[in-house]
Amino acid sequence: MASANTNTQIVSNASSSNKVYKLNAIQIANKDTGNAATVLVNVYNQAALAGTGYTLGYLSVPASSTLTMLDKGTSIYLMENQSVGINASSSLVNVIASWEEIS
Repeated sequence: MASANTNTQIVSNASSSNKVYKLNAIQIANKDTGNAATVLVNVYNQAALAGTGYTLGYLSVPASSTLTMLDKGTSIYLMENQSVGINASSSLVNVIASWEEIS
């Protein structure tokens, strides 16, 4: 669950993990029944949302709706010392992410 207007970590690949993460899916749900929510998804060049964030997507999620931000057809790879986070305009936004750890 996201905090309103605060960066919230979805996944972080530590600098010493010796792994690559294949991020397969990000789904964003807006539980607010009356208002759309704006969601910014960033990839950070350091783990734990540190460093510089680069925009992966900027979405308006309609009230009582779910959007797919990323799926297997558009998967991305997180190298060591990278992370993904969101910033949502509402605390009523939920995010589900799926990824594989590749050694």
